[in-house]
Amino acid sequence: MKASRTIKFTAYLLGFVGAALLTGLMISQGAADVIRAVASIGWGLVAISGLHIAKRLSDTIGWLMIIPERDRLRLHTGLWIHWMGESVSDLLPTARLGGDIVTARLAASEGMATRTCR
Repeated sequence: MKASRTIKFTAYLLGFVGAALLTGLMISQGAADVIRAVASIGWGLVAISGLHIAKRLSDTIGWLMIIPERDRLRLHTGLWIHWMGESVSDLLPTARLGGDIVTARLAASEGMATRTCR
């Protein structure tokens, strides 16, 4: 599937660009200052991150449960797709519609039937 390879390549490319931008931003702002600011948050950051992951995981499980078993994706694939859709919704001013489109497109590229209600 050429489209699936193109989407995966684009996702990896954008991930690499994002990591490069983050690295550049940290260097320009002073990596030590950034690390000190994050460290000052303490365990609160770990707790917030853990709660976010738990929420995302429970959302994904609920999403997968409403899909018929024959069309259901594996949990880790569904989690990744759900996370990407949420990221697009959070970053783009598209009233969350953009994330839903990305989620549907990624699910279809991973082999889920485009129409699961029959």
